[in-house]
Amino acid sequence: GTPRWASSMPKQELDSLRKTNADGYSVIPGAGWAGTAAYPPSNMADFEGFLRQMFKRYKGKITAYECWNEPDTTHFKGNAEQYVEMLKTMYRVLKEEDPGAILVGGVGSGYPPWNTKIFGMGAGSSMDALSIHPYCMLDPIDDYHKGALGQFETFVKEKEKELGHPLPVWA
Repeated sequence: GTPRWASSMPKQELDSLRKTNADGYSVIPGAGWAGTAAYPPSNMADFEGFLRQMFKRYKGKITAYECWNEPDTTHFKGNAEQYVEMLKTMYRVLKEEDPGAILVGGVGSGYPPWNTKIFGMGAGSSMDALSIHPYCMLDPIDDYHKGALGQFETFVKEKEKELGHPLPVWA
């Protein structure tokens, strides 16, 4: 998620969330998806600078990073274009600072429509692995037989051909 100082949450909404805790300090309730962290960064240069420092600090210690959790849901207050911009920035900076680390993208629960959309914007060339969350389905086995996971399998094979290399799937 995005820290408050970098969040693109509209000022009016941000101001409406301000509360004062028992010690008199201004606080914003809601961690993660409920607060400012659900919004994409307001300034990509700030995001890039943050990523660069993080990747330098944890080089060789963290082997894989994920670009947002379920950006196709209300966990992300941005849109597909903003997600792809974040993904591309993250991938470029990661490969500059820690080329051996893996970037996991996609990370959706509403596939294949979400993945079709982001891959159409060039997301496939900015990830080392594609993540899906099949546990979001009520019955993944039944959904497979109905076609959702089967469609996803076909989608991945098509994208691998377009990309010219395997695209590992993480669940």
